[in-house]
Amino acid sequence: ANYFYAKLFTAPEQYCSLKKIQIGRRSFNSPTQVSRATGHARTRFLIHIMDVCSAGMPGKILFTKTIELTNNSIWYVIDMSEDKITINGTQFFVAIEWLPIPFNEVVFFGSALKVERINRKGEQVHDTVPAYSTKYEPALIGYPRKEIPRAYIKDPRGNWVEHTEYDVALSATIEY
Repeated sequence: ANYFYAKLFTAPEQYCSLKKIQIGRRSFNSPTQVSRATGHARTRFLIHIMDVCSAGMPGKILFTKTIELTNNSIWYVIDMSEDKITINGTQFFVAIEWLPIPFNEVVFFGSALKVERINRKGEQVHDTVPAYSTKYEPALIGYPRKEIPRAYIKDPRGNWVEHTEYDVALSATIEY
């Protein structure tokens, strides 16, 4: 299953037009470290505009746009004005869907402990072995706040779960 992050936005009135979406991109070192992306300069992902279901979570996908970033800039502005998206209600979600494709992969190499053997006392003797992990761009800036806006991620079973760890640098600009 692909990884999703969806953040709730509230407009002051109904029937607004979505003009732009802005995201903050970072390195993979720390979710709150603002620095140039250290993985790929280029990355591809999806932006979804979603309605709010009766439970207050992300509902139907109303619009999807494929985004391809081409450099290591920290702040990206995605022009949505030509897409002519009208939000009928006052609340909507902007969701990012990571694409687990080779184009987006960043591989990290390190080491891990492995049990080599058990000694005569029954204690584990460890050895260090090579290990790697794969993460997928884009890495987005997160930052702590006293009040975190309502946001959700999808768990491995595809269920929406509230995300309360930190806020993500994702904003939406509307106009009437």
